[in-house]
Amino acid sequence: CDISRERLDRIAIAAKLEDVKRVEKLIAQLQDADADKRMQALAGLQEARRTALGPLLLVLADPARAEEHTNVRTVLAGMGRPARDALVAALDRVPAWVGERLAAH
Repeated sequence: CDISRERLDRIAIAAKLEDVKRVEKLIAQLQDADADKRMQALAGLQEARRTALGPLLLVLADPARAEEHTNVRTVLAGMGRPARDALVAALDRVPAWVGERLAAH
């Protein structure tokens, strides 16, 4: 069975997109009224680890999604060091004007 490099790349990209879609669904599920579904989402996101970090950080960066922030912070706290490292890296990239605005408050 000889699979071309191009085909393998397409398969890898498709798998990554599926992972991102799954993560997005799990993030939405964190807001479900059913506590069991929220716990399943939390477990699924923690299992996804690195795939989930970017989308979770984007939720935290979006003030329009403030009602999701508590649940997202819970997921990130449960991830431990990988989440902490991602948060620190994200903060290192925050433009200076954002820091100045935060300091003014």
